[in-house]
Amino acid sequence: MQKVLLLAKEISPAPGGIARYAEQVAKEYGRAGFNVTLISTNAPADELTASQIIVGRRSQLLIGVTIFFRLLYETVIRRKRWDIVHATTWRMALPLLPLLPLRLGDIRLTVHGNELLRDDLVSRFFVGFVLRKCARIIAVSSFTRELLLERFTTIPPSQVKVAHLGVTAPKTTGIPAYDGTLNILTVCRQNTRKNVKAAVEAAGIAASSGVPLIYTLIGDGVRHEALQQQAASTEGLEFRFLPYVDDQTLWTLYTRTHVYLHPQLDRRAQGDVEGFGLSIIDAMASGCIVLAGDNAGPVELIASGEDGYLVNPMDTTHMAKLLTSLAKDRQEMQRLAANAKLSSSKFTWNNHIRGVVEDWP
Repeated sequence: MQKVLLLAKEISPAPGGIARYAEQVAKEYGRAGFNVTLISTNAPADELTASQIIVGRRSQLLIGVTIFFRLLYETVIRRKRWDIVHATTWRMALPLLPLLPLRLGDIRLTVHGNELLRDDLVSRFFVGFVLRKCARIIAVSSFTRELLLERFTTIPPSQVKVAHLGVTAPKTTGIPAYDGTLNILTVCRQNTRKNVKAAVEAAGIAASSGVPLIYTLIGDGVRHEALQQQAASTEGLEFRFLPYVDDQTLWTLYTRTHVYLHPQLDRRAQGDVEGFGLSIIDAMASGCIVLAGDNAGPVELIASGEDGYLVNPMDTTHMAKLLTSLAKDRQEMQRLAANAKLSSSKFTWNNHIRGVVEDWP
């Protein structure tokens, strides 16, 4: 049985895509029969088939120091070794580097996108240093891989492999029933990149043209109050804001949603891009029709016009027209929803960890 050391700053129930990524990877390693040791700052929500080392929440520096000394104890005193060491972020790989002479295991690193855009010299130096020291680098999308190779030209292309993420939402049968009212959903941290302002505006335009719709927005963030005010002042828009829901409620909402709005912006110049889009894949797997921005990682997830739409994230009029068209064409809605479920089935966590653990040519 192969042994895996998995390092994650956070794991669900901590919020955010990185925490959910760590949870899904840990679960999949267990399902695949690996012997897993998990290092994290918090305990997972669900019981995992893994030994757990919880280092506690503290400053980034103290997290790194704690991990270093704990691994020093495990490798020197307890003589532990692993076949694969998987760091879910570059910061989690940093405390491993001084231990490389001890041959604790083959280090593999996941890169998500934003960490590659850091422009301050210190961060850029350390990111590059970590990348050069890792045996394998796993990019969550082709977009992320290309971004890495563009920004860090000394990294050999053969060292970087794409392994798309998998569906988190539970499997469902059928597609959401439609009774004449369009259910629209957005789930995200409400920051500038997510561009929820444009999503609310598009929904408002569609509502003002006579489309019966309900728009649900889940997630908190710096723009939360401004978005509430925007929606409240939009005539005819029925909406609800939920800062947080548990997973069971979230999955139920997905299965009742017709359109998932995700008009993300490519803010590469500001160091903020969508490397993949976990919520997009979950929405598609639930039978939602996704309207996503035509940039970055989500471009690899959607065949526009076949299983969703890629849109200019600033063209709210076009998004509103698509919403109106879907509301009037039940057959087209069913076609796109069925195709979305089919397309999402190729994104699995088993495929992802195979991309991490298998030997590369």
